[in-house]
Amino acid sequence: MNKDSDSEGGLPRVPLPNTPDPQFAWRPDGRLVGANASGFKWLGRDGIPAEGARLQDLVKMEDDGLEGLLREALDQGVARGRVAFVDPAGTRRAAALHLGRSEGLIYGVAHAVSPESGLSEDAAQSIGRLLNHIAHELRDPLGAIQTSAEVLSKLLTLDEEEGALLTVIVKEVQRLKFLLNDFLLYVRPPRLVAREIRLGSSIRAALELVPHTDPKYREVRLHVAPEADGFVLVSDSDALTHILLNLLLNAYEAVGREGEITVLLESLSRDRVAIEVGDSGPGIPPADRERAWEPFFSTKRARPGLGLAAVRKTAEAMAGTAELRPDGRTIRVEIPRNLVVG
Repeated sequence: MNKDSDSEGGLPRVPLPNTPDPQFAWRPDGRLVGANASGFKWLGRDGIPAEGARLQDLVKMEDDGLEGLLREALDQGVARGRVAFVDPAGTRRAAALHLGRSEGLIYGVAHAVSPESGLSEDAAQSIGRLLNHIAHELRDPLGAIQTSAEVLSKLLTLDEEEGALLTVIVKEVQRLKFLLNDFLLYVRPPRLVAREIRLGSSIRAALELVPHTDPKYREVRLHVAPEADGFVLVSDSDALTHILLNLLLNAYEAVGREGEITVLLESLSRDRVAIEVGDSGPGIPPADRERAWEPFFSTKRARPGLGLAAVRKTAEAMAGTAELRPDGRTIRVEIPRNLVVG
């Protein structure tokens, strides 16, 4: 894309296509040198100041994520991430931002999303179609791998090490299936099946899928409420295991190589029970707590995922709730003692 020979206050003006999506151009120092009509409208501005300006100077950014993305695009050539801000009229806006470096400038396209969900309607539909296709293509092979491993373990005489390897295959396949279910939550609600289960069994099932035996977790101490087996529910076993797995994975990642994880249970009434999973990690910073429930949000940039968003989505499908406690380190989930499937 060529720079226009005209200028505004000494800065080259960069013409950008007049598309529905906001587009921007930055100099390497982070100052804007161009935006299309959609970009100006989105920012709630009439234009760029003559001396140029950082986007952070024109609107109130919610964090410093944009600066990091611009640096990444400058260093790597491309970058993508999410930004959120409050425009001059006080409207909160958010976008998925895609950046690329070309001819000494950084160009960006912003796909407006909901500040609450992080997904636009078009994006949600596109992702839904993609995930449905991926799930269809992966479920059968995963099922075949799991079944083959289980059959081999019964037919063959295996030593301890060989048996352990087959067990790893089965558990990893199960974990991949739960990961698929995570993403499919945003395509369709889970199909729940109510039956009598013991909460302790669901906790053990989730723990079997957590890599807590990994050497890097050997110093992590896990405390599970001893009364877990006494909690008998009529619920969906897979959905409950799914919630617990995500909570435990979140806790193990938070404490790292050493620390404590606690699973507490509480009988709220004849109709509801509460599950709390807490850890000794640093907790979610106050500034990030509202966004912690958004899909794909993570305080660890290298490991984004659905995690807590999947927990809340599953709990709500079960007529329950999920909340972050004031300490920022404990997630509390409340669900019915007797699940009613419509």
